Amino acid sequence: MGYSAKRLFPQALESYREALRIDPKYTEAHNAIGAIHLELGQYDAAISEFEIVLKDLLYQTPYYVMNNIGWAYYKKGRPPPRH
Repeated sequence: MGYSAKRLFPQALESYREALRIDPKYTEAHNAIGAIHLELGQYDAAISEFEIVLKDLLYQTPYYVMNNIGWAYYKKGRPPPRH
């Protein structure tokens, strides 16, 4: 989180990926990686990470993740697919 707050995105991504190597079920890391990709304009990568988060049925704030997915599609200039 410290790296992200300082906008040191490469270091932040490395830290979150290391966290996932240690604990592959650490969903919050996927959410943080998605947020970084969203900030960098890497919308497809962001959406992929956020979709991983939504598969965690115990994730406590899925509505934030859904909002981020919607924002990524908005920034891409197209609506999200219907499910």
